[in-house]
Amino acid sequence: MANAAPVKVAVVKAYTKDTDKSALVCRKEKVLGSNRAVKVCKTVGQQEEERKQAERMVNDRSLQQSLGGGSGL
Repeated sequence: MANAAPVKVAVVKAYTKDTDKSALVCRKEKVLGSNRAVKVCKTVGQQEEERKQAERMVNDRSLQQSLGGGSGL
């Protein structure tokens, strides 16, 4: 088995618009239905994409309800 070369990753505690999109950000998140927290690490780019996707889902849902097509849940 070949040894993999170590990967250099920048870990940041806080990021701004100027932060490198490949910088790794770690945080603790609570597990749904549990008091246990797990460490979740994602790149700045991944976090931004997830945030944008969540915003699109909320906007789509709001638009759907305003047009009368929502289920009302």
